[in-house]
Amino acid sequence: MDAISLYCWVPFHGSMMVIEEKNWCNWNYIGRTYSDFSNCTEYLAELLGRNWPSEEMETFFVQVHSHYFENCTVEHIVSTEPPKQALMAMIILSTCLVPFMVALVVWKNKHSNSTSTPVEKEKATERKPVGVHALPLKLRK
Repeated sequence: MDAISLYCWVPFHGSMMVIEEKNWCNWNYIGRTYSDFSNCTEYLAELLGRNWPSEEMETFFVQVHSHYFENCTVEHIVSTEPPKQALMAMIILSTCLVPFMVALVVWKNKHSNSTSTPVEKEKATERKPVGVHALPLKLRK
């Protein structure tokens, strides 16, 4: 842990000291510094043959967070679920839309077949030969 403190925490601490404390909770100011710090700990853990993440590293990060980011709070909680009214509206809409679309496709197929002429129907169902057998006899040789 001494190597990680020396090579990762010291530069991180120096960078954080340059940033005004009021901006420590603003990711625009600390994002690069924090990402460099995190990448450094991962890289050094790999070089030293230690697991990352590990309980030791977790304790280290908790200490860093409690020192630098203890006053950072989320201004508003972001809801991961939509409001129930919106969810119900989407469910009802999709439930009604599917049978409507199926009915529309069936109706369209029924009317498009009845309006075509017998010649058009024959051309639509006629199979075209594929491969060498499709060539005239003169070209097969």
